[in-house]
Amino acid sequence: MQNTDITVIDEILEQEKAQLDPTSKPDEFFEFFAAQQILRDYQLDPDEIKSGIVGQSTHPKSPGSDGGIDAMYVLVNGRVIRDVDQAVDLKNLKQNIVFDVILIQASLESGFSIQRLLRLKDTSENIFRLERDPNTFTETYNEQLLDTIQRFRQAHKALITKHPVFHVSYVYVSRADSKKVETDIQLKATALEKELP
Repeated sequence: MQNTDITVIDEILEQEKAQLDPTSKPDEFFEFFAAQQILRDYQLDPDEIKSGIVGQSTHPKSPGSDGGIDAMYVLVNGRVIRDVDQAVDLKNLKQNIVFDVILIQASLESGFSIQRLLRLKDTSENIFRLERDPNTFTETYNEQLLDTIQRFRQAHKALITKHPVFHVSYVYVSRADSKKVETDIQLKATALEKELP
């Protein structure tokens, strides 16, 4: 990405923020904006998008960290699972079930950080290693992330015998040129894809 591209992105962000959420901080709005773009095929409303944002910049007063994840979405057949009751009710689904989990790291930085990938990897292991009790996680997570993890696990339990098509997507968004990602970061990202679901 050239400087002109970054300037254009910054202009788009400024205009969208002024229109959609003028009182939010720039990093908070970037988390929302990134999620909105990533999830555009699902046609979610703003409240549904906000329901998956677990980032520390959006929830600074919630004790615990975001584990390096700014947003996490659990979707079944294109619908966001917003609470545990919805997740439990999935047991009534019959067949042709598509189960999507989308994890997003969104940063206004003009580069990609290996530290962010390492945190994402550690948190992902806590999320997807179902035998791990949240009380034994190696990091204390905020209430929003713990709630989303619980929704994922309840949905997984409800659907385990239904043989859903299961997709996990990791998206790392920054104001950087994706064609100029350093080799060690590319290797770590590839390892993350292979090691986790």
